[in-house]
Amino acid sequence: MAEENRSNGKELDRTEFIAQWAVDFARYVLPACLIAALATAWGTVRHWDPLWVGIAAITVFVLAQLVITELARWNGRAEPTKERGSQLSYLPRSDVELNLALMLLAQRSAWGRWYAARILALHKSKIEEEDLMLTASGQVTSAAANGRLTIRGRRLGGRSYEPIPKEYWGSAFLDVRADPISLWQVFISPGDYSAGNTLQFDSLIVSAKEIETLWPKHEGSSDEARKEFLEQARQEGLDPAEIARLSAA
Repeated sequence: MAEENRSNGKELDRTEFIAQWAVDFARYVLPACLIAALATAWGTVRHWDPLWVGIAAITVFVLAQLVITELARWNGRAEPTKERGSQLSYLPRSDVELNLALMLLAQRSAWGRWYAARILALHKSKIEEEDLMLTASGQVTSAAANGRLTIRGRRLGGRSYEPIPKEYWGSAFLDVRADPISLWQVFISPGDYSAGNTLQFDSLIVSAKEIETLWPKHEGSSDEARKEFLEQARQEGLDPAEIARLSAA
């Protein structure tokens, strides 16, 4: 059996080699021959030395292939980053600023859309974005205090981010306010424990994977409840634009 597997493996390697050789021949040799033939014919018409015209044409072709290959190599180096990003559902990168994470969590997560649909159906009006953001910030603060989510902060004048211990959130909490540049600004409101430390962090980030694990884009029970609230809102003729937003996949 082992001998058969080795034999099959050798046969597969030979087949792959022949296939790759055929591809390389079609990609490099045939175009080079065609270019050389055309250049030689054109050089003859122009009374130029056909040999040097052919060599020049092949040289240009080879250089062009080298440039294309190098560009493909650089594109291949960037591809793993795209693959990592594609594993995320609604956040753009592995480490994300807390204000952006909160905004996208509120707008695109299963919990955020369920909560907005619930408010629409029960209160007969669209939830104010600030109220949704404040509710989302409360969810995130609670997760950080329970140790399920790590928020990292960069101290004033510092370059690196450090984890903020969960004990910090025992009496401090995240708050939000509208910002004309970044749409929303997230800051720490002090409590007894954090009163002397709130100004030490000028930037806050979180792990996108942790956020999307705690608040995924789709979650069975939340999605079903959201659809029921939206159907109720649709039957009552409530805000069609909000219904359409919350109905999106």
